[in-house]
Amino acid sequence: MKRLSILFAALLLLAGLCGAADAYYITESYVYDGAGGLTSPYAGVTVETFNEVSNPNVVGNLSNVTGFTGNGEIVKGSSGQNAAPNTPQNVPDTTNYLVVPSVGAAVGQGVIVSCAPSNYIGLWWGSVDTYNSLDISYANGVLKITGSMVPIKGYSGDQGPDGSVYVNILDLPVFTSFEINSDGVACEVDNVATGMVPEPCTLFLLGSGLVGLGIYRRRSSMK
Repeated sequence: MKRLSILFAALLLLAGLCGAADAYYITESYVYDGAGGLTSPYAGVTVETFNEVSNPNVVGNLSNVTGFTGNGEIVKGSSGQNAAPNTPQNVPDTTNYLVVPSVGAAVGQGVIVSCAPSNYIGLWWGSVDTYNSLDISYANGVLKITGSMVPIKGYSGDQGPDGSVYVNILDLPVFTSFEINSDGVACEVDNVATGMVPEPCTLFLLGSGLVGLGIYRRRSSMK
């Protein structure tokens, strides 16, 4: 009984920690999307691939993508201004992707993304620079996630395997819009995912509760 009491006390402590404000966190995990690219590892999320746009590299073609508006352009391949996101095997994205700002446009004007209520963002971030950011709007303000907050080896804009990564931002305050920004040359992203993903703390507590219940039932049966 003493061990069981200790277990429940630990679960209560974890519950308090899980409920702490601003407890979002960033991971680097992915699955392959069937075209050799990286995409969200979470089930039930909505993923924008940009592949429904039949004529990439045309300025202003964001109107063809639901929920994306602003100073961005859907492109394919690489140029002097932008480069396709890369895989860990150093293979560039061969499909359409979004570059912010539009090629040749002034910096500092981002793309606003509208979505269903979500607590998660995932994106194949091809240029993880300090001057690129996600500005997430929610009830109490705006949360800015910059490239320097993503735990990779460097932030030089290198398009090799160390400069591109599939970024997952979890446990965010619930939001319905965010903005992709760049105050530098460009920010390239693909396979942008949003949705409600169960909080890992919640899943851990549920699993721990089931373990505790199993211990309790086992002890009860031994009496």
